Amino acid sequence: MHSSLPDVYAAGDVCYPSWPRQKHWFQMRLWSQGRTMGICAGISMSTAADSSSTDNSRAKRTPTDDELMEKRLSETMNEMFGGYDIFTHVTKFFGFKVVLLGLYNGQGIPKSDQRIELRCTPSEEYIKIVIEKDKVQGAVLIGDTNLEETFENMILGEFDVSKLGDVSLLDPNIDLEDFFD
Repeated sequence: MHSSLPDVYAAGDVCYPSWPRQKHWFQMRLWSQGRTMGICAGISMSTAADSSSTDNSRAKRTPTDDELMEKRLSETMNEMFGGYDIFTHVTKFFGFKVVLLGLYNGQGIPKSDQRIELRCTPSEEYIKIVIEKDKVQGAVLIGDTNLEETFENMILGEFDVSKLGDVSLLDPNIDLEDFFD
């Protein structure tokens, strides 16, 4: 990620992405995002070197060169990481798998527009989903829920949960994965 200074690049906590972000992605300054941005900075540097003149003078570059570099960087990042469509973070905490997806805490959604559904099985699992206008916007999954892919697909596919009628998304007797096979 290039800065406003010639030949100065940055990654991680000291910068933020300047490209248009998707609704369900945000920067949290995690090491995984910093690593990805480091790769992005490396690609930016190599792209700048490839597209600049033989003396590597950035001063001679045109706005069109910068646009081409940004386009190439964006394409490369999408190929490598599938883009920045949804915030995801996976870790372990006190021996439990913790998965955060999308707007898992209702980030940017007015409280009056949020519907929260919870399921908790003590010492086993905790599931929280954030719904706005009948669409899942985020999820917190703690324990071995095996629901990561299901909720990621629901978020990215903007699945209308009202189509399920009276069925609760978190009913333990319902196999949600069946709805998406």
